[in-house]
Amino acid sequence: MKKVILSLFASLLAFLLSSCFLLSELPMSTSSGVQVTFVDGDSSETVTFSSALSVVYPELSERENLVFSGWYYDSNATVPVRAGDAFGDSVTLYAGWTLDYESVTNKIFDEYIMANLEVNVKSVKAGFFGGASNSKGSGVIFKEQGGYYYLLTNNHVVEPEEGYTVSSYTVTDCYGNDYSAALVDAAPEYDLSVLRISKGEDRLKVLELANEELTVGDDVIAIGQPGGLKNSVTYGEVVKIDVFEGGGESDTSEIDFPIIWHDAPVDHGSSGGMLLNNELELAGVNFAIGTKDDDSFVCGFAVGIKEVRQYLYSLGLL
Repeated sequence: MKKVILSLFASLLAFLLSSCFLLSELPMSTSSGVQVTFVDGDSSETVTFSSALSVVYPELSERENLVFSGWYYDSNATVPVRAGDAFGDSVTLYAGWTLDYESVTNKIFDEYIMANLEVNVKSVKAGFFGGASNSKGSGVIFKEQGGYYYLLTNNHVVEPEEGYTVSSYTVTDCYGNDYSAALVDAAPEYDLSVLRISKGEDRLKVLELANEELTVGDDVIAIGQPGGLKNSVTYGEVVKIDVFEGGGESDTSEIDFPIIWHDAPVDHGSSGGMLLNNELELAGVNFAIGTKDDDSFVCGFAVGIKEVRQYLYSLGLL
């Protein structure tokens, strides 16, 4: 009897050992929970949690001029993560940020509006059928040197109509002060130009030039003098970066580089006005608008900071 029991025990032990050996040959699951990668701009962190219910979201550092809008499944911040969502073995979540409109608007009217200028151009036409012509645009201060402020505007703002000669450039600041301006340079290939004014008693603002180019989806702020309005501020985002085929407020056909398309409302008179990024740096110069058949606004066009820098560097103003 003992021999039978020992034999059965030996057989059972052999079976268990062989089973363990076979199981050791099978691939084991590497999943030990949910791996979540949190992406915030250029930084990312991957954390493993036991389940979707145990996910703890990281606390993010505050960003100037921005407010945190939540976590999203896509980098464009269009598909939000909702409470109770069940994650798989791994998921990547993206931090969403939007402009702090109240804070930014206050900053603009406290300080940045002082870089915004109205450009008035008076032209005359000689001869029996001569006369005078007046046109307006916008401008932005980008440099202070030797008792002067230098401002950017568009070439098509400062160049006279055919048959006319410019008799004067006058610039008006946000306080309503007028300055006689001198033309430093004009470049049709960029649709940009530079004017210079003498510093007055009132302090004006010199804008920082952005180092990074705008990309699709970036927040933008347009400031100028559209339709006769003074110190207009509008918000939008970059729609695309693409070629410009002419039309709108600018008739130039010499631009041969991709330009910024954005949906921050602008109008006639915004030409030469500033386009800011969410750090309130100069990221572009508005030069044209796209409209529907009824003349309603569709999009604005702006020369990007790369071309602005190239132009100013060629003049020795950077």
